[in-house]
Amino acid sequence: MEDRHQFRQRAVLSIFIASPGDLQEERRQTRQVVDRLNRHLARNLGVTIELIGWEDTLPGTGRPQEIINKDLVGCDLLIGLLWKRWGTQSGKYSSGFEEEFELALDLKAKGQMKDIWLFFKNMPIETLADPGEQARQVLEFRKQVETKREVLYQTFENEMTWERQLTDALTDYLSIHFVHNVITPELGAETMVVDDAPDGILEAETSVQTVLNGLSTNTHEKLSKLSIARAHLAVQSLYYDSEPGYKTQLFQSHDLQYIYQNRSRISLKLFEKLAVFRALLTDTDDTKAGWFWQAIAPDKLPDLLVNLIQNDTLDEVKLVSLQILNLVDSSLFDEQARALIINEAATIKQEVFELLSDQFTQADIDLLYSLLSIEDIRKREVQATLIRTLTKADPDAAINFYLTLTPSERRYSEDELDGAISRASIEKVQTLIEEGEDAIRFKALEVRRKSLKMDFLLNLLRRNDYELSILATFELVSRGYPIQNDDLEKLLIRPAKPSVGTRPSYLYGYFTPSNVSLPSWQMLHSSIDEDALRLAVYQGMSQEELEKGVDWQTNGALYYLALIKKYYADYRDILRDDLTSRFARLRGVEVERLTTLFGPESDFVNKAKKDTFVLGSFMRSAVNLLVAHYQPDDLPLVRNLLASPDGGIYTNEISTSLLSLIKQDGTLADVELVNRFITDSTSDTRWAAVDTLLKIDPAHQVDYILKFITSEHTDLRRNVLAFALNHSINLPREAVVNLLYNSEDSVRQSALYYVSQRYTPQEQEQILDQYPQSPGFNFYYYNVITWLDRLLYAPQPIKQYYSQALKHRVVA
Repeated sequence: MEDRHQFRQRAVLSIFIASPGDLQEERRQTRQVVDRLNRHLARNLGVTIELIGWEDTLPGTGRPQEIINKDLVGCDLLIGLLWKRWGTQSGKYSSGFEEEFELALDLKAKGQMKDIWLFFKNMPIETLADPGEQARQVLEFRKQVETKREVLYQTFENEMTWERQLTDALTDYLSIHFVHNVITPELGAETMVVDDAPDGILEAETSVQTVLNGLSTNTHEKLSKLSIARAHLAVQSLYYDSEPGYKTQLFQSHDLQYIYQNRSRISLKLFEKLAVFRALLTDTDDTKAGWFWQAIAPDKLPDLLVNLIQNDTLDEVKLVSLQILNLVDSSLFDEQARALIINEAATIKQEVFELLSDQFTQADIDLLYSLLSIEDIRKREVQATLIRTLTKADPDAAINFYLTLTPSERRYSEDELDGAISRASIEKVQTLIEEGEDAIRFKALEVRRKSLKMDFLLNLLRRNDYELSILATFELVSRGYPIQNDDLEKLLIRPAKPSVGTRPSYLYGYFTPSNVSLPSWQMLHSSIDEDALRLAVYQGMSQEELEKGVDWQTNGALYYLALIKKYYADYRDILRDDLTSRFARLRGVEVERLTTLFGPESDFVNKAKKDTFVLGSFMRSAVNLLVAHYQPDDLPLVRNLLASPDGGIYTNEISTSLLSLIKQDGTLADVELVNRFITDSTSDTRWAAVDTLLKIDPAHQVDYILKFITSEHTDLRRNVLAFALNHSINLPREAVVNLLYNSEDSVRQSALYYVSQRYTPQEQEQILDQYPQSPGFNFYYYNVITWLDRLLYAPQPIKQYYSQALKHRVVA
């Protein structure tokens, strides 16, 4: 095949697209992107993009892949796409893709191809877990590419992100490599500008002319990186300004970040500011800085946002502009949001509806009913909003509407009924308890049980509904209704099958021994605590009855808890002796009883000695009692309990309770003991331990904060940061700046939020100016620059928007 380049009468960029057969949609989108660029930017730059793939290969004789390879030779650029398929053998290689890639590498090494772009579409988790032969070959190839580093690659998530990534990449490539085609001035050597003045302001015209001059005289090797980047910014902004029909994202993070580092020398034109403003609004990766140039007067901001909402064609721009408009002018937001919902052409009705849903009033009821028939909005979300809106004025009407929905629609809207349940008439609530779905019936009873009549509660006991019966019994017991222990245990027997369908997914079971497996429907709501109900009944018993119930069985610990809660003064010393001995008294009695019944070699005796489940129940009850009646002279006992957890019988609840007592009266002598609970504990216990250290060792608070603010545990980072801010802890500036270089994004964000709350704007600006050049670091992170730029220079409403977003990530 003859070289394509010799026939060019104008600049042509030939691109070969290589991929196996599972990326047909991406190949189609690639052609759409190329067609769009050819109609606008490429045409303006005097270049035509020619996209070539196996579909364009003419029939011929010989090995099929060799015929395709002839089309690859002479192309400027190879774009390789891979997902889950590797392809089939081509004759010489394991797949046609591999052969095309190897040929492209050879052409590039010989200078016959300009570049190779490789993209991997992210595989689903289930594919990564069990890849199969095709996906395994793709993963091996990717690993080889990473190891050899001959070609860099990018990943993409889906078809939408692929279209944007490709558009950005090709726009950059055209702007950099073909900008010289737009003018061909006759310049002498004396007028040629090779580099920008080191201390001058780089205006758009100057930078573009500098690049053009360098290219036209073949001296572009001497052009400064800043001149090229500045020209690139201007060309991209012109592209945005000239193509209202397709306003995709233009600016890559690298471009803006490099220009931003030289911001004192850069002056932006109005059309550039608008393009940058739009890029900043849609920056979900926190990597684009540029608010420094956006000196927007507060009274002009609403008009700018409305213009973007009405005229921009990128949904993300509309949505973010709408969110910020809500902070600036709520009435204007309401007007614009409603216009987008009603407008049949709007492509983002659902997202706009969600932004507006909390602001509907009784006057919008008819509008909400009409939205139920709009396909672009999910019907269930409109129903939920309708319930929430009806609740504001007529809670009974909200319940009536809920009862008209199908079971699946009801489950989606249940959370919206909270307000209606608390304010509706008791008659309507009773109807809801009788006719609603399981979860909402339970919620209604839970919220309004104090207002229900005794007859209604007793009637619930007769219904075949386990959860409702238990909750009704709770209320009856609290009102003094006599419940016998035998009747209680019968009531607590779980039904053999669900009373009404499958239990709601948010219900969960009470703790059961590991050898007992309950069906998924045999679940209890968080407020349905069988032991709490037993305890409520037990507390109505006499001291003699309670003492009789204290044995080494499952419910013995509850009798113990009820006995000592009710008669604490009589059992104060016994409680402490039992904790010290780990209930040797009661365990001994049980061993003696079982030996009498079954003999000394019985398995029952061995089980009684080792029954950590029962011991754990008693320890929980006793520790709760100790915490409730704690005195400073109990501290040695608390230390002893924490130091000897008896082979794992302690739950995190027990450890957390005991640590709260160390926090109250502990000393430096307890630091080593407390440290044991930081590494191998769950969230609550881990923070209880750190919180205790901060209290008993104040001299090292700063050290603890700097240590744990970089923890792998999100909850610990959040709590430590909140402690530092709430207690006005002054962390060393050098340490804070070092955190801004931490490899964990969440740690950097924590440090940024601390800086935003504790440092003055002048100090923040100084950190921003010095950040990329901090001693000891030869790298820096884009999101640090971006967040400091946002918090320093964004207009106040937008700054508020960013500040709340950052707080939510690291503290809330």
